[in-house]
Amino acid sequence: MLIHNIFPQEKKRKHYFKMLVDNKFIFISLPRCASTSFMISCLTQSITIQHHNQNIDNQYTNIDNKNLMDIEQLADRLTHLHEPLYLLQEKFGDKHEIISIRRNKYERFLSLWKHIIDELFRIKKTDIADVFLKLTINDVFNGVTSNDIVNTDNRYTFINNFLDKLKISKNEGYLINMLDILYTPILEWTNGDQNIIWFDFDNINELENWVSKKIGKDFKMVKTNSSQHFNCNIKINDEFKKKYDNIYNIFENRKLDKTLL
Repeated sequence: MLIHNIFPQEKKRKHYFKMLVDNKFIFISLPRCASTSFMISCLTQSITIQHHNQNIDNQYTNIDNKNLMDIEQLADRLTHLHEPLYLLQEKFGDKHEIISIRRNKYERFLSLWKHIIDELFRIKKTDIADVFLKLTINDVFNGVTSNDIVNTDNRYTFINNFLDKLKISKNEGYLINMLDILYTPILEWTNGDQNIIWFDFDNINELENWVSKKIGKDFKMVKTNSSQHFNCNIKINDEFKKKYDNIYNIFENRKLDKTLL
């Protein structure tokens, strides 16, 4: 379950989905970049993770019969919380290394789109899920500008108009939250921070090796594939890439140099 907390738009507030891991490093959890797998891997392997909101840290302990659940069931019971970096630094300091996982931008977007549909089925919003299954690349991208997604206020205005066109209630708070995450530029999650140590989504063993050395014990990632069991009308092709790039290139071209492992 993804929760995107909305904080006031103030200068110098950098919005991240982060956790402090084993009191040794900070993990930026980007949507559909193995973030759920990383979180569950830590929890099931008794590796301490801490958020600014302590209630999120306690949720795993409070789940009954968790040892009888498979990974997908466990993922459905856990809440991902998005917290700004300044809160974590106020609580834990700013001396920790920062890591994250990078994924092909087109694959990440499509995976998140399919995840939204999967979540709609999971929460029994089958009528809306059926509508989303039929949407095309044009439905998702046409009319969207970079200005529509540049900040939370603009995204919510755009999303409300998007739902109006589909004749879907604007009271669907969870759906609006997920669509906000879908359209949020990656730059908003990372702020182009030059100190991030990046790992590739398709080479997770390098992340496992780095974490193992950092925490002093073996670390292995569990696998989750919650959105891979069905097809939708959207496919990655030249049209998809062109429409995506027309919207997101202005943000992605602002990326700073990164450390790549």
